[in-house]
Amino acid sequence: MHRPLLVALSAATAVAAVGLAACSSPHPKSDSSTASSLPPASSSQVAAPVTAPLPPPEALTDVLARLTDPNVPGASKVNLVEGATPESAATLDKFTNALRDNGYLPMTFNANDIAWSDKNPSNVKTTIAVHTA
Repeated sequence: MHRPLLVALSAATAVAAVGLAACSSPHPKSDSSTASSLPPASSSQVAAPVTAPLPPPEALTDVLARLTDPNVPGASKVNLVEGATPESAATLDKFTNALRDNGYLPMTFNANDIAWSDKNPSNVKTTIAVHTA
């Protein structure tokens, strides 16, 4: 009988910073008798929707398969993880060894419901089904 899978695979995501207007200091009032020489501000433009095709499911699942493949050394996996450094290679090897030692390998992945992210238009979101040994 297999223990419940406690391993979560995640990709690092970029965090967008939100600026707050008028945080601490009041803005001086302008003199209403002075005419502005600037043209009126135009309305903000909404970004056009992404028109590039979505990546195929294999583009996502192949990355996960390489991360869990014990035949791929950690040093070759570093470029698959956002923010990883060469020092991360040993941790990636430990991750794969833990999967193997606890009977989770081989792992297979299925990507479903692939769509462009509504929070960061250059990212995709998907549901990943993980199947273990």
